[in-house]
Amino acid sequence: MGGFGVLNLLGWTGVIWGIGVRVALTLDGFWFIHFLSHTTGKKDFALEGVSEEGRNLGWLALSSFGESWHNNHHAYPESARMG
Repeated sequence: MGGFGVLNLLGWTGVIWGIGVRVALTLDGFWFIHFLSHTTGKKDFALEGVSEEGRNLGWLALSSFGESWHNNHHAYPESARMG
Protein backbone atom coordinates (compact mmCIF):
# COMPACT_ATOMS: atom_id res chain seq x y z
CA MET A 1 0.00 0.00 0.00
CA GLY A 2 1.87 3.05 -1.24
CA GLY A 3 0.88 6.57 -2.07
CA PHE A 4 0.10 9.65 -0.07
CA GLY A 5 -0.21 8.72 3.62
CA VAL A 6 -2.72 11.37 4.72
CA LEU A 7 -4.99 10.62 1.77
CA ASN A 8 -4.93 6.91 2.57
CA LEU A 9 -5.55 7.56 6.25
CA LEU A 10 -8.14 10.36 6.24
CA GLY A 11 -9.38 10.67 2.65
CA TRP A 12 -9.85 13.91 0.74
CA THR A 13 -11.58 15.56 3.71
CA GLY A 14 -8.41 15.05 5.74
CA VAL A 15 -6.28 16.50 2.97
CA ILE A 16 -8.49 19.59 2.69
CA TRP A 17 -8.55 20.04 6.46
CA GLY A 18 -4.88 19.28 6.96
CA ILE A 19 -3.59 21.56 4.22
CA GLY A 20 -6.14 24.10 2.99
CA VAL A 21 -7.91 25.00 6.21
CA ARG A 22 -4.70 24.99 8.22
CA VAL A 23 -3.01 27.39 5.79
CA ALA A 24 -6.07 29.67 5.76
CA LEU A 25 -6.21 29.81 9.57
CA THR A 26 -2.48 30.49 9.81
CA LEU A 27 -2.65 33.38 7.35
CA ASP A 28 -5.78 34.83 8.97
CA GLY A 29 -4.11 34.54 12.38
CA PHE A 30 -1.03 36.37 11.14
CA TRP A 31 -3.04 39.23 9.67
CA PHE A 32 -5.23 39.47 12.79
CA ILE A 33 -2.13 39.82 15.00
CA HIS A 34 -0.73 42.33 12.52
CA PHE A 35 -4.00 44.32 12.70
CA LEU A 36 -4.01 44.27 16.51
CA SER A 37 -0.37 45.37 16.71
CA HIS A 38 -1.18 48.44 14.64
CA THR A 39 -4.37 49.46 16.44
CA THR A 40 -4.07 48.52 20.13
CA GLY A 41 -1.35 48.28 22.74
CA LYS A 42 1.52 50.38 24.10
CA LYS A 43 3.77 52.72 22.15
CA ASP A 44 7.14 52.65 23.90
CA PHE A 45 8.78 54.68 21.13
CA ALA A 46 7.27 57.85 19.64
CA LEU A 47 8.36 58.03 16.02
CA GLU A 48 8.10 61.39 14.34
CA GLY A 49 7.59 61.78 10.62
CA VAL A 50 6.37 58.22 9.97
CA SER A 51 2.99 57.13 8.70
CA GLU A 52 2.64 54.16 11.07
CA GLU A 53 4.24 53.42 14.39
CA GLY A 54 2.88 50.05 15.47
CA ARG A 55 2.16 49.08 19.05
CA ASN A 56 3.48 46.46 21.46
CA LEU A 57 1.23 43.70 22.79
CA GLY A 58 3.34 41.82 25.32
CA TRP A 59 0.60 39.36 26.24
CA LEU A 60 0.51 38.14 22.63
CA ALA A 61 4.28 37.89 22.09
CA LEU A 62 4.78 34.20 22.85
CA SER A 63 1.97 32.91 20.67
CA SER A 64 2.88 35.25 17.79
CA PHE A 65 6.62 34.47 17.92
CA GLY A 66 7.40 38.13 18.64
CA GLU A 67 5.27 39.62 15.86
CA SER A 68 3.32 41.61 18.45
CA TRP A 69 6.39 43.70 19.41
CA HIS A 70 5.51 45.93 16.49
CA ASN A 71 6.40 49.33 17.94
CA ASN A 72 9.90 48.02 18.61
CA HIS A 73 10.05 46.77 15.01
CA HIS A 74 9.10 50.17 13.61
CA ALA A 75 11.55 51.98 15.90
CA TYR A 76 14.46 49.61 15.09
CA PRO A 77 13.61 47.77 11.85
CA GLU A 78 17.14 46.38 11.44
CA SER A 79 17.16 44.71 14.86
CA ALA A 80 16.26 41.04 15.24
CA ARG A 81 15.76 41.46 19.01
CA MET A 82 12.18 42.68 19.24
CA GLY A 83 11.27 41.52 22.73
